[in-house]
Amino acid sequence: MSSNSVVAEIIENKAMNDEVIQHPEIKKLSDDFSNNVIIRLRINSALVESFQSSPVVVDFA
Repeated sequence: MSSNSVVAEIIENKAMNDEVIQHPEIKKLSDDFSNNVIIRLRINSALVESFQSSPVVVDFA
């Protein structure tokens, strides 16, 4: 699976704290987020490739 249509967003400072409150499962990744940021990837489309069939483009937009 691959994509060349991805938007990356860096979330830091207060926005990161808000994101952790909205998604508490993020806390499982680290006990201390003081030197970290969250990178949100929004995938607009993906190319699913297989050795058994033709590639399929999946659009999420």
